[in-house]
Formats: sequence, structure tokens, C-alpha cells
Amino acid sequence: MRINQEILTEISNNGKSSKEGVMFYKSNESGYKQRWFKLCSNLLFIYNTDINPSINDYNRINPSYVFVMENFIIQTDSNMPNKFLFYFIAEPDVKYCFFCLNSRQTNEWLELFKHLSYRKQRIYLNQLRTKLKTITGIDPLESTPWSDKL
Repeated sequence: MRINQEILTEISNNGKSSKEGVMFYKSNESGYKQRWFKLCSNLLFIYNTDINPSINDYNRINPSYVFVMENFIIQTDSNMPNKFLFYFIAEPDVKYCFFCLNSRQTNEWLELFKHLSYRKQRIYLNQLRTKLKTITGIDPLESTPWSDKL
């Protein structure tokens, strides 16, 4: 996938984040490393530092990786309660493992990931639309530009 590095850097530096903080991260080929994570919309930025980059000069610290959090599956590990992993449906053999220092942080990240995807938000909107139409008899999005796209 082609990306515009300048736009991603701008989003990572100035975008409103849903959550940010330290987690331990491991891809298939490496050991666990402590990294700083920042979630902006459905973009998960990973920095090669374990301290908040906003404390430093943002122009010098750019994210090392970014995941577009769409079409992914999350799994938890019952043997390690603060560990979870995700993989993208298109690449089921490549797993990204994470663990947090406590269960509160783990639950916060997992809750955000559950509701993150644009596809899931669209399904939820359609469910609410159907409920409102059933209750009121009127389609709440009928006269909006989105009515034919949902």
C-alpha cells in the first residue's frame, strides 16, 4: 500500500488520539520490546521509544510503524491475562503480540480495538438506523447524503 509519509507524520504528531501509552510489542521475528503507542482514529502508531514523544521535539521523533486497524482479529491469552494479539485477515500467519503492565491498561486497549474499525461503526450505525425506523416509522438518514451509501 502506498502512503504519504508527510501526512502520516502530521496525523501522528497533531492528530487527536483516543489513547496513547506504553505497551510491550512483539512481531513474529523479534522478542518483546517496550514501545510508545498512539491510536488516532483507526491508525495505531508505534514509536521506537518508551517515553511519550510529545515530551520531546515531535519533529525529531516520527513513528516507526503504523497499522491501519481494519479487517483484523484480536485474540487474548488465558495463560497470560495482560497479553493479546491481533492479525489481519489478509495475513493470518503474521501475528502481532502485545502485553501491558496491568489489566486496566489491557482492558482499555482491548475495548478501543473492539469498536475501532470503520466497518464495525458502519454496521452499528445501520443497526441504530433500523431501530429508530422501527420506533418512529421514519428513516433518520433518509434526507441525508449518506442514505444511499448505507
